[in-house]
Amino acid sequence: MKLGASVVFAVLLLVPSTASAATSVSLLRAADGVRLEVKVTSKKPFKKATKPTGVKVTAGGATYKLKKFASTRKSSTWRSAPSAALEALGGQKVKLKITTKGKAKTTRPKVPALPALPAPPGPTPPTPPQLQLTRDDAAGQTALANAGDLLLEWYSFGSTGLTAEYRRIWLLTDGSFRINIVDWNSVSGESCRQAITGTWAFKEGYTTTVNGGGVVVKLAMTPFGGATADDIVVLSYTEPNRVWVGPQLTEYARNPQIMQNC
Repeated sequence: MKLGASVVFAVLLLVPSTASAATSVSLLRAADGVRLEVKVTSKKPFKKATKPTGVKVTAGGATYKLKKFASTRKSSTWRSAPSAALEALGGQKVKLKITTKGKAKTTRPKVPALPALPAPPGPTPPTPPQLQLTRDDAAGQTALANAGDLLLEWYSFGSTGLTAEYRRIWLLTDGSFRINIVDWNSVSGESCRQAITGTWAFKEGYTTTVNGGGVVVKLAMTPFGGATADDIVVLSYTEPNRVWVGPQLTEYARNPQIMQNC
């Protein structure tokens, strides 16, 4: 089980405001390019005078006007259009301008660099019977608890490199799950093909000593409106950023940056 790392990079800086707001700036890698994200959070609910109404980033002679992506009473998230050129902002200081009603605050944060793209999934690992499993429900439950929320991503590009398929899984500690199957092409970007949501429950746990050791967990998956079926998740003791899913043990990467766009 060879694991890579997928890390969310963000930098926090204080933005002078009566709402005591903090701002995080990060780069997000998507199938259609790289996006710049700015998130403004406040300890208290935004008021009309403190709620962000516009966000701009200036760097390298170019200005990027971000659009609101999501908002709550205490947070506001803004993202740029996708562009491969944005990756070059990693490691650079930029001019960040956040506009509220009648006011504008400017700071100069440093944008963390994106991590390198993960290596393509390797060969399919051996099937569970070849893993020399030992029944151990406690080890399985402990491994799931230590792993926390599992945000997993698998992708495969077509032979031309102009199309791709993404599979994204959210297996959350609250007992819920989401599976998105997303198509991508170089012209129109991502489009959602299928989304499945439901609940999961622990069923059985096993340990193995293969490749440094790990845990094989059998889960009962119940999609909303569907019948319950068993599924398999394999977690490694030594390389926690790779997870194998399903009877064929398809290799997924843990990726906390995956976006829910279905």
